[in-house]
Amino acid sequence: MNNLKIVVENKTLVDLVEEKLLNYFKEENIMPGDSIPTELELTEALGVGRSVLREALSRFRMLGLVKSRTRRGMVLSEPDLLGGLNKVIEPSIMSQKNIKEILGLRIALEIGNAYLIIKRITDADIIELEEIVGNYHASAFNKFTVDADHAFHSKLHQIAGNNVISKYQEVFYKVFVFADKNYSKYFEEHNKKTSKENLVTHRDLLQKLKERDVNGFQDLMQKHLELYIDFIDS
Repeated sequence: MNNLKIVVENKTLVDLVEEKLLNYFKEENIMPGDSIPTELELTEALGVGRSVLREALSRFRMLGLVKSRTRRGMVLSEPDLLGGLNKVIEPSIMSQKNIKEILGLRIALEIGNAYLIIKRITDADIIELEEIVGNYHASAFNKFTVDADHAFHSKLHQIAGNNVISKYQEVFYKVFVFADKNYSKYFEEHNKKTSKENLVTHRDLLQKLKERDVNGFQDLMQKHLELYIDFIDS
């Protein structure tokens, strides 16, 4: 019988060995940068088969939890939190539900990040944002190119200083591009219902940043992202 296909409480043997490995690392106080035991030593310590252990270690390598080092063997490593996702994110094979949830996460981060952005923004950041706003123009009414949107919002995340959020923006950029291209008809219909008075541009957001107005910035950011909020609710 193929051990990898055996399921215990909806978990494969490899899943269970992964859990055993993580618990073993914690119990033995093995920290990132430390060498870990050989495959033979691990099979004996955990009481598992070598083939299943190798599969579990292979998953860890893919996630960046384990790395091989010359003369040191396997080493425990602190993984790139979003690096593994970048390898498997392909929006063309994702359901619309998952794409909407990713867009929803973006909305939460963009609005929730306001306080840190206002707290940490500098005059030099304002100048750079001015340049970004000046270099890009709306491609249509209430419609900015994905590149323009990416440049402006990536800078905002950079200002906030949270590397995980910045990496999130990069990892899911292809999802934003996919949504812009494949749901354009929906966005066009939304824009037809949007009046000029309700349109919030990057320049409007920048003005609130200049004023260091957290609440005003959050309110405008929500209106700026109304296009996606409406799409998620559809």
